[in-house]
Amino acid sequence: MIQNYLTIAWRNLLKHKSFSFINILGLAIGLAACLIIFLYVQNELTYDRYNANADRIARVTVNIHSPESDMVAAFSPDLLAGELARNYPEVEAATRLLQSNQVVRYQQDVIRENAFYETDAQIFKVFSFDFIAGDPSSALMNPQSIVITARMAKKYFGDTQALGKTLHCNGQDIMVTGIVKDRPANSDIHIDALLSKDFSTVKGWVSDISVYTFILFRQPPQLKSFEQKLNSFSEKIIQ
Repeated sequence: MIQNYLTIAWRNLLKHKSFSFINILGLAIGLAACLIIFLYVQNELTYDRYNANADRIARVTVNIHSPESDMVAAFSPDLLAGELARNYPEVEAATRLLQSNQVVRYQQDVIRENAFYETDAQIFKVFSFDFIAGDPSSALMNPQSIVITARMAKKYFGDTQALGKTLHCNGQDIMVTGIVKDRPANSDIHIDALLSKDFSTVKGWVSDISVYTFILFRQPPQLKSFEQKLNSFSEKIIQ
């Protein structure tokens, strides 16, 4: 019986070729559009979800009040991460990311890199990085060290081992102490390299507001409650 239905359907398609073509084309376009929308939504909803502790990570933003208007900034004080890690028991770790455009000189090549970030060793406690070479517990402990992605390793060192080699960044020799897998495309911040940065020399709360501050909470956070704590703290600092 099924064969009879298929035969009748095929004859109708041949009998009404133009009408059948329009219907099939419309169906194909509709299915393709639905598939594209599904893939787009899935990509958007999975931003940064590759981090193992994604449900416990939050970024601190700053509300700047002025007589003219208020402004919300993604940057926060350089000293904030250390304060949060030391004095807030609900915070497991906190880290900073400071965008640092670098002019990289290797052999005869001079290239400007815009996705290099200065950070501290806590970065590997907050975010998930898959190490190909190097030790995450010590990769950024020493000054003048850098962790690069596999793409950067290939770009500057080809097929040779990049670990332990030197990159000349902004006039300084920086040792490669780690290599990580490339970050997924649906990452909020695109990172090609992480350079060690000593933030202990920063002294001013208001004068140095230049980093992204990320918090890893011990438990999925109550952000409204924690926001109130930060507001109280900020009032003390400003005064």
